[in-house]
Amino acid sequence: NVTASNPFEIRKNKKYKHSVLNRKIKGGDRNVALSRSLAFQRRTKTLLQDVKASAKSNVFNDKRFGENDLELSAEEKLLARFKHARSKKSRYALPEESGATLTHFGKSLGESN
Repeated sequence: NVTASNPFEIRKNKKYKHSVLNRKIKGGDRNVALSRSLAFQRRTKTLLQDVKASAKSNVFNDKRFGENDLELSAEEKLLARFKHARSKKSRYALPEESGATLTHFGKSLGESN
């Protein structure tokens, strides 16, 4: 058990009516000041850091294509970005060489009434 210089820092939890020799009472003696200071230190290590960082929004995440890849050179990154942008455009573009025509209710859109 930890002995403290101040008797008010030690708190007795439980007492039995009769004292029995060598009986250990769980939670019989607690050092309140020590446990309070340890809890405060634990909170400053964890919660205080989270609270300080919660209001900050000045982090910039670079989400450009290929930017986080350290093995690519600058030219390769530019080429990869160009290919990625080109592939995005080709998702919605219709292939002209296939000869497909747009229709609406079976009528060609190219024809006028």
